[in-house]
Amino acid sequence: MLEPDLIARAIPRMTQEDIEKAKIELSAYDREISGAAHPAWGEGNTRFHMALYSPSGRTTALEIVRGLLTKTARYTRTVLTLGTGVDQAKEDHSNLLALCSNRSPHLAAALTRDHIERARDDLFRLLEQS
Repeated sequence: MLEPDLIARAIPRMTQEDIEKAKIELSAYDREISGAAHPAWGEGNTRFHMALYSPSGRTTALEIVRGLLTKTARYTRTVLTLGTGVDQAKEDHSNLLALCSNRSPHLAAALTRDHIERARDDLFRLLEQS
């Protein structure tokens, strides 16, 4: 619930500089996840999402989300490494950035929710298989 709310609040406040920062983070993250499995995959995911959420100005919620993303980074790596997560993450992240650029807070909030739920579902499927 926090992340969709943060992105919806961030989009109206985003500057072109904020969009450019998110593009840079997304490019770096895409390069990272296109290579061999790497411990920094979760960190790249956190940097990208926080670049999108930071303009919200919601300091406490941002701190909570940063902590949650950091604590769940190992699960992000698991989904990316063993599941279908790389292609889906690239698609979702690209679409999120486009929605931010197009100033579509409600669609971005919905995609953020779906993105998180897909990752959760992929993780549960992987855990059930092992």
